[in-house]
Amino acid sequence: MFAYEQCLLCLGHHPDIWYEAASYLEQASKLLAEKGDQNMARQFADETAAMYERATALLKTNIMLYFAYADYEEGRCKYAKVHSIYKKLISLDGIDPTLPYIQYMRFTRRCEGILSARSVFKMARDDPRVGYQVYVSAALMEYYCSKDTTIGHKIFELGMKRFASNPDFVLCYVDYMAHLNEDNNTRVLFERALGTEQIQSERARVIWARFLQFELQVSPYSIYDFYLYPLFMLHSLSKGVGDLASILKIEKRRLKTLENVKEFQGRETALLIDRYRFLDLFPCSDSELRSLNYKVDTFIKYAVFVRI
Repeated sequence: MFAYEQCLLCLGHHPDIWYEAASYLEQASKLLAEKGDQNMARQFADETAAMYERATALLKTNIMLYFAYADYEEGRCKYAKVHSIYKKLISLDGIDPTLPYIQYMRFTRRCEGILSARSVFKMARDDPRVGYQVYVSAALMEYYCSKDTTIGHKIFELGMKRFASNPDFVLCYVDYMAHLNEDNNTRVLFERALGTEQIQSERARVIWARFLQFELQVSPYSIYDFYLYPLFMLHSLSKGVGDLASILKIEKRRLKTLENVKEFQGRETALLIDRYRFLDLFPCSDSELRSLNYKVDTFIKYAVFVRI
């Protein structure tokens, strides 16, 4: 430990040095416990906690060290201490508390059950600093741990009241609904998100791309087979989901939304490529893509990635 102490005199603002020193003490404690020296094992365990205390006192806004400290105390079953660590971290000014709340929820769910995790989520909802990720994490926790899709849906709806203008949150909600195979509700969600002016057209383009992707996924036929177009139209009248008419309608609305976005002006053909591409496969050669001024870096995150 003398070497670590000397190192910290010069490199005290490097969190990895503090973590390495604490890990060394923790391993020493475990080794002594295995050898039967319980008194020395407890002493080294307490020194490990003291090392984390020193680290978080100096690097007050380093979230990683708080998480490592909390995990260490959780391993010792000192749950009250873990609560105090997370609450201290969340109360700090100048940090984004979103990830601390998420880790806090995960800790309480592991050690105290889903009801305790819901209490932490309620704390997070009352904090104006949190991001949309807290709602996504809480909803997925309910889905995977409680096997309750209804509660997860309600959490996403709460998030929509606060983050309806955030396309990243909307896409997380879309992924959740699509995972449940609720096609109609997923389509309603798309319309809700795109039917308002809360999301700027330039930021809404990724949602339009996902909407088109969704329609392509649920289409019961291949849109390449234009001989089946009358069958597409018949299916559209009978079921009204995932057909060619819907796909083309969405593409037209998407193009109208993007007509004022500089990167897409006069690039209708480039946008058409998105309908037919799959992952890194394109319907044109590299030279043809260049002639169409299709830049993969520009279009890739707005493209349709999955086809059925």
